[in-house]
Amino acid sequence: MRGLGLKSAGEWRDYIKSGMKPDDIPVAPHHVYANDGWAGWSDWLETGRVATYLAQYRYRSFKKARALARELGLVSSSEWRAYCKSAKKPDDIPANPQDTYAGAGWAGWGDWLGQKT
Repeated sequence: MRGLGLKSAGEWRDYIKSGMKPDDIPVAPHHVYANDGWAGWSDWLETGRVATYLAQYRYRSFKKARALARELGLVSSSEWRAYCKSAKKPDDIPANPQDTYAGAGWAGWGDWLGQKT
């Protein structure tokens, strides 16, 4: 239910209990739409967040994302976090690459940013 300002499945459950949910909206959309386009709570609530297990479908490949990160000339994870808070970061680059690319090439911040150790 986009536009309600809800940020989590827990807030959705509270909304359901409030009695304000229209009758034509399912209580458990994740079950009702499981085989019909369900893309997660963030999509349902339009929070902009993506579950880590779904990130591979939203973000650039590890190699392409790392190449962009290296082009920025950042030297620390704190600089990376500041960059991610700016409007400059493309939507298909994860703010938390250590989670998104764990097991898919992630080898630490030095490697991500192109710092020689």
